[in-house]
Amino acid sequence: MHKTSEIEIIKLPDYKYLTRNIKDVNSQYNYNKEKLMPNILFGRILVENRQGLQGLLDLDGQLAIDCKYNRIDSYSDRFIKISRLDEKDVRYYGVLDYSGKVILPCECSEIIIHSGYKDSNMDRLIYHLNDCWGVCNLAGQDILPLEFDELKIRFLTAEENEVMVFIVSKENLWGAYDIYGDELIACDKESVTSFPEQQYQDPEYLVFKKNGKTNTTDYRGNWLKDRWYQKEIESFIPSEKPVFLNKEDYVHEGRFDVGKYDKETESLLEGKIISSEFDENGVAVKELVGYQDKKGNIILKVEYAKIKPIGKYLLAAKHHEDYLIDRWQLYDKNGKSLFKEDLREIVMTNTGKIACVCYDWENVDYLDYMYFYDEDKNSYYKITDYNSVHKSPPVAPYYVAGKIDLDAEITFGLVDGDGNIVVKPEYEFYYKANDYRADNSILACKNRQWYLIRVNQKILTDKE
Repeated sequence: MHKTSEIEIIKLPDYKYLTRNIKDVNSQYNYNKEKLMPNILFGRILVENRQGLQGLLDLDGQLAIDCKYNRIDSYSDRFIKISRLDEKDVRYYGVLDYSGKVILPCECSEIIIHSGYKDSNMDRLIYHLNDCWGVCNLAGQDILPLEFDELKIRFLTAEENEVMVFIVSKENLWGAYDIYGDELIACDKESVTSFPEQQYQDPEYLVFKKNGKTNTTDYRGNWLKDRWYQKEIESFIPSEKPVFLNKEDYVHEGRFDVGKYDKETESLLEGKIISSEFDENGVAVKELVGYQDKKGNIILKVEYAKIKPIGKYLLAAKHHEDYLIDRWQLYDKNGKSLFKEDLREIVMTNTGKIACVCYDWENVDYLDYMYFYDEDKNSYYKITDYNSVHKSPPVAPYYVAGKIDLDAEITFGLVDGDGNIVVKPEYEFYYKANDYRADNSILACKNRQWYLIRVNQKILTDKE
């Protein structure tokens, strides 16, 4: 059995693709600055139909959430926050689950979402509806009932750790609850605040007043790892729900493993990189590096900005004269340059070849070719169909190749590790799209039409 790669090109529907930076805030957006460029989050793309209604497109080119909402303000792999304007231009908010089922109706004047924990039951929706405040989880289950006149979110700190606290009022009386909805301070106090409240000082206590007497207390309850720890401090009755949690990093086991397709050849050179920080007069200068063999013979003089072994017996050295654009050269183990042109980029491919992107600085400011060097055969071949290759993990085991013309226009395609074209470089723009997928994909645009170029990994038997 062995692995091969099949390429599938999917034409995406003709929607307006929205690129705004979505944040979970109640704010207005400038729609005049929208551009035709997909914004991919959690394996979905924010789109808008010709009627101006928004939805979410998946990376199969299908609508995951139908275009029937006035605006999608934010979304993740757990929730979708939507909003609408009424006839008086007042905005109202709601929340859907991942499938589009309503958690909170789009009637709330404000919704604050605290999410990002591995246990989704810890995510909280703080919402204002019918002039009352409440808190629920992503299943729509009440944490605090919708009955409070005011609600404030606080994060108390103890030994550099934090815990979420809700300070609430009802009929001018105040109380406090923890993240689970367990009562910390009964809602019969004249006031409840966190202390200290000065800027740049993290609050560590809850301060409440009753019958004119001020009381200060520490928090006691459930604490999350890293930012939050379970810790018991002498004060209130501890919660009976001790749960250890981590902040979610959105790393999913099903994602494509790029590293298994890398083929970095281990260098067999026995020399070492040498450097100098002073000139012959002992004056400090910008550090330069060179290379010498195991006998101490100088292979490359101390005049380069960077040197790195590449392949088995080769050296890639970066010139120090230019600070805006990298200028590299490829040298053999004796210090002989392999190309007359300077190189903009040197990429070791997964087939053992070395892709050398050229740039001739002395004669012209543009070249329409590049080289692929075969170290085993000590030979190279010229490529003229494109003139740049980028080490692009999003499409492993392939690489993004670009063709730049004299007008600085660039088109993109895909090539394999030997330089063979697998997708013709005719796309004007590409964007990685393997978020939340087990295969490797990019989005590419041609003539204002977007395509999903998917690299599927297929396991073949020897018979196949």
